[in-house]
Amino acid sequence: MHYDELLSRAISRASTRGSIRQAAMKLGITDVSLGEFVRWRETGKFPSDEVLFKISELAGEDKIKSHFATMAVKLKDPDLSAAYEALAS
Repeated sequence: MHYDELLSRAISRASTRGSIRQAAMKLGITDVSLGEFVRWRETGKFPSDEVLFKISELAGEDKIKSHFATMAVKLKDPDLSAAYEALAS
């Protein structure tokens, strides 16, 4: 699983239209925060572990694999990123 897939799945499961606002409400965060997580390449922002675990639950994914997927995109080292990506699969 990739971090982008995790977020997309959580948002799509939160509402029939894939609304960031509705997903944010279910996660207990602002739509601005969730939007920043979705645009992580631009913002460099990622959820706390507590919010990440809520996202993984909403997406129907394992929280440990979700953590690994997040670490894979946060890290700048390609070898470490690849290792975390493999753990997330």
